[in-house]
Amino acid sequence: MQHDHRRIASTTHWWVDRAADLSAPQLRGDRREQWHADAAAASEVGVPRGGLVLGMLLTAAFHRSARPRSGGSMIPSRPANARPGRVLLAAAVLSVVVASVLDRTVFFVVSSTAQYRVGEVVDVALGFVVPLVLVLVALSRVAPTRARWAAAAAPAVAGSCALAVGLVLGGAVWLVAASVGFAGLLAAWFIANRVRPRTWLLVAAPAVVLVAVEVVALVARAVFDASTATRPAFWEAEGLVGLAAPLAVAVVVAMLLPRAASVRREPHPAAA
Repeated sequence: MQHDHRRIASTTHWWVDRAADLSAPQLRGDRREQWHADAAAASEVGVPRGGLVLGMLLTAAFHRSARPRSGGSMIPSRPANARPGRVLLAAAVLSVVVASVLDRTVFFVVSSTAQYRVGEVVDVALGFVVPLVLVLVALSRVAPTRARWAAAAAPAVAGSCALAVGLVLGGAVWLVAASVGFAGLLAAWFIANRVRPRTWLLVAAPAVVLVAVEVVALVARAVFDASTATRPAFWEAEGLVGLAAPLAVAVVVAMLLPRAASVRREPHPAAA
């Protein structure tokens, strides 16, 4: 076990060196020293090394200003709230997964009106209300002020509603609604975490994956002539992948990136 920890730490510091090498020449020395210190302290403050290194690499690639600011630490200023926020997001995703599983098992074949109504209530509760509440609470844990939380809550609610409409209507509406919905949820998380401007390009990542899944499905339909008996299973698999793939991308971006790539307001050397 101790050997595994050493190997992970060694790999992390190797990537830190690569991120420093990728930085602008005038920033490499300061960044290398500070980032190695951050990597060494990451486990103590509950920051995942993977997200920290990803933030360093993105900073090195996109933030190449010739005017280095004092410090330059990649450790978030509010580490105590980072982990609860991620846990709440994970719980929201789990609620959606449970709702989807129940919809395709317990409530897949409806034998009575009562069962149908119970299924609807469970779908709305676990698939929409509970995840939205958990996301809003997670935003409140990472947003530095109430005003920023309110600004983040608006796209979170709008994105959740768009996803719900897309799931109900399906088809081409799902493609558009899901792209807007996942973008709204990521935008909410980015607003709460005050990420750097170029990080906002990642709000389109779930939409790109969603379109890619749709293209693959169209090609598969053209290449493979599924029989009448297997078509329902094929459509079911397509629907699951169409939901799971963009959701997974959104979760990965939200979990790993913003806390390591967030903007920190640090005093300029002249003002220190």
